[in-house]
Amino acid sequence: MTRRETMRVALAVLASATFLAGVLGTPAQADRAVVPRQVLDVSNLPTGEPPDLVWSERRRSVTVIHGPAGDTAVAGRVMAVAPMGSGYVVQSSDPKRPGGLPLTRWVGADGVPGHSAWHTGYGLGVSDLGRVVAFTVRRGGVRVIDEEGDRVLSMPAVPSKEVATPAFVSGEYCKEDATSNGCAVLINSTRRSTSWYVTSHGIVDATGFKQVSTGRGRWAGGITEITNAGTCSEMRKSQRPRWSTCRNRFSDISPNTR
Repeated sequence: MTRRETMRVALAVLASATFLAGVLGTPAQADRAVVPRQVLDVSNLPTGEPPDLVWSERRRSVTVIHGPAGDTAVAGRVMAVAPMGSGYVVQSSDPKRPGGLPLTRWVGADGVPGHSAWHTGYGLGVSDLGRVVAFTVRRGGVRVIDEEGDRVLSMPAVPSKEVATPAFVSGEYCKEDATSNGCAVLINSTRRSTSWYVTSHGIVDATGFKQVSTGRGRWAGGITEITNAGTCSEMRKSQRPRWSTCRNRFSDISPNTR
């Protein structure tokens, strides 16, 4: 084969390879299969009832709380909100003390606040069914508001006398009587890796968790160990360990607690 013929064969092979690459694509392109995109149009379906969900929206100088029953305007920047009885427990920044502790109060659905307000720790603890909301105050104090006339009850204080953080409430009725065993509030320390539970019986004790992450009824989950390599967490039922892991951290419990 002459040099000219060799050159023609090489050019023909190159042209064929270029054609096939254009048709088949590169190996990397072939591996990335094109997934068809389809938009499901549901605009013609009937609209159901509004969700039983509360959320807030900042509008200039006020915050509007959107709930199933309508909208409620409250002053300040809302940091946390929970439905309670005929209104909401609202935690917001204090406009008179910028950078200070949040201001927590009960606000009716008409936007009229209750007669009391507290400088509190950050966050609200809520029971499973939302019938009790807990918050923390100065010197380790713990308060709960329940649906019984939007009643405010004092719980035992946490030992460190700090402004701690509530995790959740176990129980739906905190006033102890002939038909109720009261409730318990799980509290996380903001100063060190420890947590407590306080009960309407007057009991205060450590939970055994470095930090409580989630809870529902008799179930509680949280961090049990903190090392340079990471954390270990555990799920407990009535204080008895049921499942543990050092690979994941808990954030919530499924509706059926499975």
